[in-house]
Amino acid sequence: MASDILVIAEHRDGTLKKSATEVLTVARRLAGGGKVLAAVLGPGAGKAAGELTAWGADAVLTADGPAMARYACLRWVRVIAEAIAAQKPAAVLMAVSSFSRDLAGRIAARAGAVLASDCTALTAEGGGFTLVRPILAGRALVTAAHAGPAPLLATLRPNVFGAEKPGQPGAGAIEALKVSEDAADLRAVVKSVAAGGGGRPE
Repeated sequence: MASDILVIAEHRDGTLKKSATEVLTVARRLAGGGKVLAAVLGPGAGKAAGELTAWGADAVLTADGPAMARYACLRWVRVIAEAIAAQKPAAVLMAVSSFSRDLAGRIAARAGAVLASDCTALTAEGGGFTLVRPILAGRALVTAAHAGPAPLLATLRPNVFGAEKPGQPGAGAIEALKVSEDAADLRAVVKSVAAGGGGRPE
């Protein structure tokens, strides 16, 4: 099955997070001859585009500039939902993180997608997707199938799928997404991010 897959790639100041490379690896496998699309938002998005290409992205959608200088959930949701409507991917993938927990449900609601969170396995089968995710605080696993027509929005658990860089980079066409100013997006805005101290994980 050839399907276009859209990855919402997390980065820090233009450097891809390890979890984003894992999600891109899954996307290449699921696409089956379709395109691997990557969306990267916020400061440093343009810098991350080359790295996304190296990890197999055939097209990179960037959203940077003054309107995206600070994280505002509703603005990012709107930009991503508009990209989904324009690109019509069969699936949208994100890594499980505080970022995706804030965005994924809202994106699914706005884009009319089916949300499957915290997936530990995801395969393309019979024109659709089969996924495995834990339930009951991890005491059981559920296997579910999705066949559309609504896109699947899946968040993938980090350190489960592994990351493997392709032998050849993706085509890497870069498109800047249009970001319009809308005051309704700014009901909550992140003013700053403070790094935790010490050697323990945050």
